[in-house]
Amino acid sequence: MSVFISHNKADKEAAREIAMFLAAESINVWFDEWEISAGGSIIEEVSDGLKGCTHFLILWSKNAATSNWVRKELSSILSTAIQAGSPKIIPIIIDDTPLPPLISDNKYVLFEGGTEKDRSEIVRAVSGESPSNEFIRAIVRKYHEVIHDEDSGDP
Repeated sequence: MSVFISHNKADKEAAREIAMFLAAESINVWFDEWEISAGGSIIEEVSDGLKGCTHFLILWSKNAATSNWVRKELSSILSTAIQAGSPKIIPIIIDDTPLPPLISDNKYVLFEGGTEKDRSEIVRAVSGESPSNEFIRAIVRKYHEVIHDEDSGDP
């Protein structure tokens, strides 16, 4: 199982929380901050992430509705989903902006700011199971993996 999180940079905080919710459950998450390094090709990395995903989470908001990147990612994944029958597209509503017509019939998750209810609904939508109690341990692991450089002496 691999999840791609599509979002506008203005919704980065919500996207980061959702990525952590899923990573805590040992679900493979493609999240731009974790996958694209300085000097890397953004287009290649995004394309690879889209190709390999089984679940496409689109964080929908007024910001996403006006984002060229979000629109391109959605178009690409809709084409793949129509041809292959996957990935599963899961809209996550951030505000009251209406969903695009082609995904407006998809059941969505209403994101309420990173609550336990949000975590439960998102994990269940992706995995079909309730979340575990590993969230705090997973945050510490991800911190050490992504942010903390033990060799630098300066966290």
